[in-house]
Amino acid sequence: MTAKTPLATAAATFEHDLIRYDELAVELAAMPLSSQKSLARATKLLEEAAACEQRLGHDVEMLMTAMQGARNRQQGAAEKTLDVARRIESRMAEHAVVMQRFVALAERAKRATQPVADLVEGGNESTDGPTLKKRLGDAQTEMNDVVAEAERMIAEAAQAGWQDVVREADSLKQKLMTTRNRVALAHRKVSEKAPV
Repeated sequence: MTAKTPLATAAATFEHDLIRYDELAVELAAMPLSSQKSLARATKLLEEAAACEQRLGHDVEMLMTAMQGARNRQQGAAEKTLDVARRIESRMAEHAVVMQRFVALAERAKRATQPVADLVEGGNESTDGPTLKKRLGDAQTEMNDVVAEAERMIAEAAQAGWQDVVREADSLKQKLMTTRNRVALAHRKVSEKAPV
């Protein structure tokens, strides 16, 4: 069970005293003033009503103070919420930029590996040794550049706290490294067959 807030406590106290004040007013209005005993009872109730009215004045002050405190809490929560909203907006913009870079990197990786597939698989028998060796060497150089760019992106994304981008860029890097290793192996085989 949660503790009552100052506002809830002040409101409950005010409500309690107001109910009692209403009861006293009804009782006083209905009381016959026909004997000394009833006059004494009415005087006692009137004194209690005066004390209750004084408490209500104090209760209103406490309620107003508690309401101001609640308003301050609400304002503080609104400011925190606004700060978080701004942070979210900023992080979303940062993420969009990082993702644009990642998409560009993925496209570059695709361009670097696409023409190499046929060369590595040995499906292009018509290419002579020196030409094939040069194309494989160029592909290897391009893949080295893309791997280096992926490593930079991984480091920057990790520093900025973008773990999803780190995973995606690392996965892309691993695939590139596998292809690069296959290209290096093919390059070595071609170099052994047709040294230049």
